Amino acid sequence: MAENQSPNLQLEDLSPENNGLSKVDDKESIFQTPEQKPGSQKYNTPNYTSETFLSSVSGSSDIYTKESSETASSPSSSDAESGTYDLPKKNYLPQHANGDEALQPEVIDLEFDTNGVEENHHIAIKEGKEGMLNEKEVLYEELLEKVANYEVELKLTKEKLESSQEEISKLKYENLTLVEELGGAIEKIRISEVNAEEMEKTFRIEHEEHRKQFQVQLDLANQSIDILQTELVSERRLVSELQETIDKITNELENYVCEVEELKVALNDAQKDFSKERSQFQYNITCLNEQKDALESKNKLLEEQIKQYELRETLDASKLKYDMLVVEKDEVFAKVQELVAELNARDTNMLQMEDRISKLTAEHSKLIEESEKTQKLLEEFRLKITDQEKELEKQRELIYDRSEEKREAIRQLCFSLEYYRNEYHELCQAFKYKRPAVLAA
Repeated sequence: MAENQSPNLQLEDLSPENNGLSKVDDKESIFQTPEQKPGSQKYNTPNYTSETFLSSVSGSSDIYTKESSETASSPSSSDAESGTYDLPKKNYLPQHANGDEALQPEVIDLEFDTNGVEENHHIAIKEGKEGMLNEKEVLYEELLEKVANYEVELKLTKEKLESSQEEISKLKYENLTLVEELGGAIEKIRISEVNAEEMEKTFRIEHEEHRKQFQVQLDLANQSIDILQTELVSERRLVSELQETIDKITNELENYVCEVEELKVALNDAQKDFSKERSQFQYNITCLNEQKDALESKNKLLEEQIKQYELRETLDASKLKYDMLVVEKDEVFAKVQELVAELNARDTNMLQMEDRISKLTAEHSKLIEESEKTQKLLEEFRLKITDQEKELEKQRELIYDRSEEKREAIRQLCFSLEYYRNEYHELCQAFKYKRPAVLAA
């Protein structure tokens, strides 16, 4: 347990009150005379004298004092070198509280006890009381046991002292290194302060120079900003004009697209109607051809009948019938030619519609190309405008004032849309009027 304890012993732990090593003062009753202790017995005194007793006690105390002086001299010398400890001559409780010096009060107490025992022994010899010697002998044995215990404790405290001295030497070495590092750090701090002052001076000079340069650059920048503002105003005008033209072109393009889609729908309807009418015409032609064949067959039969009944019927009647048949035949051929003419007219109308659609598609492609070109121009202007968006935001109020012009343009577009719509309705009505005429024909 003693070896595991820390080397930095506390002062209170090594004091005689706490460790119980000095209890001689508590046993004053032992040194009382037989008259003071009525229950005491008388024993035969052994062959002890005061000289032998004192020599044994002084020998043990001399050994103890030599060892304690050797152990106490090393920390005192080291403390004197370091300048951290200052012990008086009679002070036996230092601040670091090592075990050897803590036992010095007990040794001094033992010396006082032996002196007291010697005095009492002389008194007992003088008084001739033998019982006192037996008690002194018992006390001497107890003192020897205490001395042995103190020697054991002294060894333990020596070991603790050695370990504490090693730690003290380590701490001294660490203290020296820290002092050296602290001195180096202080020198570095001084150098850094000097450098900081120099840097501050140079920074002030550079700051003045930079301030002057920045002032010149600021003036130039203000001039360039004014120039850019004028350019921006002109570019804004161009952008607004281009935007208006683009809006017009896009609206016209949408109108043309709508017209093309409507014409395609009308063309599909016309093609469907034409196919129906053509099929009807073909059916009528087939019917007329059948009638023609039937009439021809009838004509042949009539001719045969005329040949058979030449004698019975007159030639004039047969000629009248033949003329009537020829007239009917001519009428049928005339109807067929009219139908063929109508078919040809429809074909020409279809070709004209296809030509018109091709022209509209060509115009549509041209408008798309123009819109792509305008979009490219817009992208270029947008790239230029992105750098000046902040200034454009300030002048958005001026753009809002031009909303009336845009509304007027929208109104004009609405009027044009209504005009094209009316034209389209008229065209549809014209197709409707032509369709029943063809059907009637």
